[in-house]
Amino acid sequence: MNLPLLYNDENTHPEISFNPPIFNPLVDPVTGALDLKMDESLKEWQPERHFIVTAVTFLKKIFYMKDYNGFPQVANEAAKTMFEEDKNEFLFRVNSCVRESLDRVYEAQNAECTLVFTEPKPAHDDVIKRIVYQHAQQLRAAGNEGGEDHSGAGQREEVDSDAERDDVGMREEPDDDRAAERDDAKLNAFLSSPDPSS
Repeated sequence: MNLPLLYNDENTHPEISFNPPIFNPLVDPVTGALDLKMDESLKEWQPERHFIVTAVTFLKKIFYMKDYNGFPQVANEAAKTMFEEDKNEFLFRVNSCVRESLDRVYEAQNAECTLVFTEPKPAHDDVIKRIVYQHAQQLRAAGNEGGEDHSGAGQREEVDSDAERDDVGMREEPDDDRAAERDDAKLNAFLSSPDPSS
């Protein structure tokens, strides 16, 4: 999505394009552009009525269309015809686009783009574990408000006492394999212990 310099003025639509272009009747097969003006309610962009979420909602809607009869003109007539006459071939072409997009997800894109996807790295696993662990602690704390006692929470209490000593529940020693193993064991014990809400 690109916001023109004059956005959010009258009739200054956000610009949406797919890179690589996708196989969809409403998307230009060469440029990948999705023209928001194809939606009757978005022909004239009104700043007091339309917002970025309006554009994103239309973007989402194009993937759930049951027909394209409400559009007097489409960007990809061949895709519309195939959608109407040969659903299997249409789905095959759509799946090809999905595979191509997934193959290219980590390629460098426009330098001005604010979203950059990088390949998963081992360091991401540690961050994910920390987030899950802290979230699980918050859920447990929320469940224990008011002095409730959950039987079978012995493992949880042990984890919590370790967490109090470690402040955040995980050790900040990424180079220490034993510390990482202890943290993994604590996380697994915590996540596999009985759910206090059940």
